[in-house]
Formats: sequence, structure tokens, C-alpha cells
Amino acid sequence: NRGRVYVSERTKIELIADDKYAGVEEVTYQIDGGVIRIYTEPFSLPKGSGTHTIFYYAKDKIGNFTRGEIKQEVLNKRSLDIDMVPPVIAH
Repeated sequence: NRGRVYVSERTKIELIADDKYAGVEEVTYQIDGGVIRIYTEPFSLPKGSGTHTIFYYAKDKIGNFTRGEIKQEVLNKRSLDIDMVPPVIAH
């Protein structure tokens, strides 16, 4: 799999933020550099095959802000790829 994570368009991506001291105020995310959205529930990647990068942002109740990216450093993988091509069995 060349170091990749393969998901289908039905796979739900869940983001979890935790702040033991101030508490989390808001989590937002962005797919492939698109619109930044407020995270309210697990989401799916856009339909169709391809490679996608998810950026996510968390802000605590006193204004501290952090940014993360689902890619190699976070998952020890290169990317999330949608693969809707079924396997082929040869005999």
C-alpha cells in the first residue's frame, strides 16, 4: 500500500480535541485547502477516488490555538486515499 491509508467515501472521519485545563471551545477542519468548517460530527471525504489532506484546528476557552494535519507525521502515513475500485480476483 506504499505507506498509505485507504478509505471509502463511506468512512467517517472523527476529530477529538481535549484540554484538561481550560476546555475546548471549538474544533474546525479543512479538506484539501477548501472551506474551513466547524466540526460538529464525524464527516466523510468528498466522493470520488483521490488523495486528500485534512487540516484541523482547535481553540480552547482562553484563546490558545493549535493546528494539526492528518498526514505522515500524524498517522505515520502519507495521506488518506479514497479507493472505490473493488478488488479483482484472478483464477
